[in-house]
Amino acid sequence: VILIDNNSVHVEESIIQIIEAAGYVVRFPSLYSPDFNSIKSTFLVLKSP
Repeated sequence: VILIDNNSVHVEESIIQIIEAAGYVVRFPSLYSPDFNSIKSTFLVLKSP
């Protein structure tokens, strides 16, 4: 399984077909995935007293 962001270059159909032809399954995260945004948790730790 390959998890790809929603960048327009990555979601191009020809790219997906190449990846799937190699035997991989392509999955995309939801458009807003705060769980995958590590910078928010990093800032939370840095801002805490």
